[in-house]
Amino acid sequence: MKLLLAVSLFISIGTLCSAYIISNSLVNGNEIQTIYSSINDFEEKNPGVKIIPMDTYSNHFNLSRSYSLGSRQTGDAVVANINKNNKWPVVQNVTTTLTYPSSGGNGAFLTYVLINCEQSSNIGQAYVTYGGVHQHFIQIIVEAHVTSFFNYAAFFYGIK
Repeated sequence: MKLLLAVSLFISIGTLCSAYIISNSLVNGNEIQTIYSSINDFEEKNPGVKIIPMDTYSNHFNLSRSYSLGSRQTGDAVVANINKNNKWPVVQNVTTTLTYPSSGGNGAFLTYVLINCEQSSNIGQAYVTYGGVHQHFIQIIVEAHVTSFFNYAAFFYGIK
């Protein structure tokens, strides 16, 4: 009975909430922002872009999730990190876009990405939408559903 209640609660709340994916690009030095309502909307408007789901590890007891891509290599180090804490009075679906390097262009040769998240539900996913490990840039979309808070710390490892 509890499982059925949780599913019906997710469907009810999920239809009332909206999430937006904001993609930032630099074109001729100007930042262009595009807003998408879901990962499906992103795929429809970006045909040919390969969406890569990240590996997910979750802990059902403290509602933490970790997403990773690639592997640590000899000589790599943290080349960038991003963290943010968010809290809302009501549950909602949250989507955030992480980009390395944040200013666009090329950064270090990426070897590994780790994103640690805390949220009030254990429903979410992360996708690579541009670049990736073994490249000099990456864009990742992280989704958290039916949550009243969303805290994350992202670590980008690479070789300069």
